[in-house]
Amino acid sequence: MKYKGLLLAFAMLLICGTAMAGPWQVVRNPEWQTDFIDVYFIDSQNGWTCGKQGVILHTTDGGKTWNPQNSGVTFNLESITFIDPQTGWVVGGNGTVLHTTNGGQTWIEQKTPTRSWLLSVSFADSKVGWASGDGGTIIHTEDGGNTWVAQNSDTNNEIMGISAGSTTHAWGVGGGATILHTSDGGKTWKSQDPPMGESQGQAGIITDVYFANDKIGGAVGGLGTLMGTVNGGEEWKSFPANVPTPNGMASPLYGIYFYGTDHIWAVGGFGTILHSADAGKTWEVQDPQIGLRIYQGCFISPEEGWLSCASGTILHTADAGKTWEIQTEKGGSSDLKSAFFIDAETGWICGTAGTILFTDDGGKTWKTQQSNSLFELSSILFFDENNGWATGDMGLTRRTHDGGKHWESVNVGTVFKLNHAFFVDEKRGWLVGHFGTLRHTFDGGKTWITQGDGMGDMMELRRSYFTNPDEGWITGQFGKALQTKDGGMTWKPAPIYGGTDMNSVFFIDDTKGWIVGAMGTYMYTTDGGMMWNMGTAGYFGNMNDVIFVDPQKGWIVGAEGTILETTDGGSSWNEISKLVESELYDICYADGTLWAVGKWGIILKKKL
Repeated sequence: MKYKGLLLAFAMLLICGTAMAGPWQVVRNPEWQTDFIDVYFIDSQNGWTCGKQGVILHTTDGGKTWNPQNSGVTFNLESITFIDPQTGWVVGGNGTVLHTTNGGQTWIEQKTPTRSWLLSVSFADSKVGWASGDGGTIIHTEDGGNTWVAQNSDTNNEIMGISAGSTTHAWGVGGGATILHTSDGGKTWKSQDPPMGESQGQAGIITDVYFANDKIGGAVGGLGTLMGTVNGGEEWKSFPANVPTPNGMASPLYGIYFYGTDHIWAVGGFGTILHSADAGKTWEVQDPQIGLRIYQGCFISPEEGWLSCASGTILHTADAGKTWEIQTEKGGSSDLKSAFFIDAETGWICGTAGTILFTDDGGKTWKTQQSNSLFELSSILFFDENNGWATGDMGLTRRTHDGGKHWESVNVGTVFKLNHAFFVDEKRGWLVGHFGTLRHTFDGGKTWITQGDGMGDMMELRRSYFTNPDEGWITGQFGKALQTKDGGMTWKPAPIYGGTDMNSVFFIDDTKGWIVGAMGTYMYTTDGGMMWNMGTAGYFGNMNDVIFVDPQKGWIVGAEGTILETTDGGSSWNEISKLVESELYDICYADGTLWAVGKWGIILKKKL
């Protein structure tokens, strides 16, 4: 255990007979460490998804299994389409257009007249298609992509979405509330007007467009922009949907898809899914029970469809969205920011998009818990197998009394991001975060008060640590460091000098403590923080967290999968062989076992 949330005396009871023996092991390494930006199914069995770092996956069993295809590129791939099970295109960075005639077994790059980033592709048939992207780029083909020709969009705004309603009619949308239409195959493009209104057109960005034919279509964008037309865009009208407002503003919408002309799905940030079964007259909000960004959808019937999401996640429904199942790994590859274990078998890990993972078998299996949050959870702690806290973005604070089966919201009086929670016992705790936020409870979270009035500079506070109910330290951005001797009634600058970010602070007892941070920042004290000494751990990248299990044995985790260890109290540090290249954010200890968590859902384990 990392002593996050329990009295030091209790925490020390968990440390016994430690040794450096026992290698680090990867216990969780999600297969798809990418965001899936687009998805396309040609029938109920055959589908593709594309995403960041040139990823293309293919399924032949409706998404039960997904297999990688070799795109031959490392650029982000933004949009994919097929016109039959064999023939498809995908577009992305650096003007890339890839084409397959064998279902993606091989992808061949087609020559294009642009190096602009391409964001969308749409084909009317096997020959006629368009792609669009940055700087007003629109390119067109009439021979299946053997030749692509630039067309004049008469704008420099990025064209984020393009849709072919027929071989002659197409629409493009993008920045500056841009809507473009051609009725002559792209020889000329003319502007169309979005509907006026607070969230229609005023958002500034229209991200996607879809036309079911050359008359009926829809578009989505920032600040909940959702609109449609039944006359080819001569008039656009706002759809009457109550777009969710998880952060006080309407969720941004990124993708729209029609099945026929009646069924419409719009998807976006914070797990937003909207569905209309009556051509946009009425809308329902569907709940995927994840807070991830959803980029795009594709439906092969009014009941069955798939959604491409951030963090290596694909969602599937077979009942028109009443329920959604995750077809990739549960919890996806969301970044994991904090871990807490109460013994060698039982622990919780939290991260982006409200992710909470739970294990009761030492990491052999992981279960997702519903945090009822769409935002990042940055810190988690438990007092026992039932009672715990999690905090994060937008002042989000959750607590549980049943081991995480249910998490309830707690108002702590701030909307700023909370980076870290620390309790010395079940009654007394502190939350620290952005803009100098420092909240304290003395009654188990029933009430929260502000501490640290007059800090002045409002720096971001990253981490806190208390050795007892009175003495504590806080570290933060640009060398910010505070200390208290009276339980936080007064906070004073700690005697630490330097302007680099200090990401973590840890004490093994009342006298010995360590601080780590950006650019190899490493400090230590042997007199309870009266004086801090500059040292070196021999690594000059970003160090995110530090922990000791006794006065001699300690570990640091940081960027690029870095783990450093010491057996002499930090006088010297050795870097262990890397198991992963992903950044590690947090390390914790319980009952003879170390855990480290990080980017893309990585979890490492070491038995001492």
